[in-house]
Amino acid sequence: MTRAAPPGYVLGIDTAGARPGVALAIAGRVVAERYQADGRARGEITAGFIESLFEEAGISARDLSFIGVVTGPGSFTGLRIALGLARGLCHGREIAVVGINALELAVEASGLGKGRVWALLHAGRNKVYAATYEVDAGGLELLSEAIAATAAEVAGRIEHETGSWTLVGDAAGLVAAELSSSCPAKVVETDAKRANTLALMAEKAALSGQGMAAHQVMPLYVGGTQPRARGETGGRPPGR
Repeated sequence: MTRAAPPGYVLGIDTAGARPGVALAIAGRVVAERYQADGRARGEITAGFIESLFEEAGISARDLSFIGVVTGPGSFTGLRIALGLARGLCHGREIAVVGINALELAVEASGLGKGRVWALLHAGRNKVYAATYEVDAGGLELLSEAIAATAAEVAGRIEHETGSWTLVGDAAGLVAAELSSSCPAKVVETDAKRANTLALMAEKAALSGQGMAAHQVMPLYVGGTQPRARGETGGRPPGR
């Protein structure tokens, strides 16, 4: 399923970040958004927030043309909640869905217009998810695939890079604290409320025909975070 025509209402569902939330956008403008105070009860509260958005905008799920969800890397439970909500809303309706990479979302939410960027997100246990991008007027270019490593390990990689870099994402400060004083990296704090950026990114994806059926959108796992299937033994293979 693709939808290249200008979309109507676009819903962004982010249950993978530090501030789970939802946002509703149309014609390049966010018209409503809701965020949880913390990460507890993500599914129940987020579903209620979606109903609240519809009431504020005077619409229903039938008026949605597109849904954007964060596919990861991030919390397994959080990623599955967003996908489950999207599939429920799409059931029996012609609504396309796009998955947005959490690291790309962090870069977009930073508002940087140009430069080389380390996108850094918390992965738990002093580990971070990290990937590098080149940002210019044409958008984002992935320079290195996402990894999961300790903050110190990522800092070591940054110190061996040449040129200037900007660190963005909710783990940027954690990694910056591990850098030597001579490292020229710049830190840009990003707002944990990112569902609004997600909705706008999803709308752009809709305009370029990137949508697909909800069941085709799968979570992205990095660094062996995929849970073990029932009855499986041995180590957990890294998932993608």
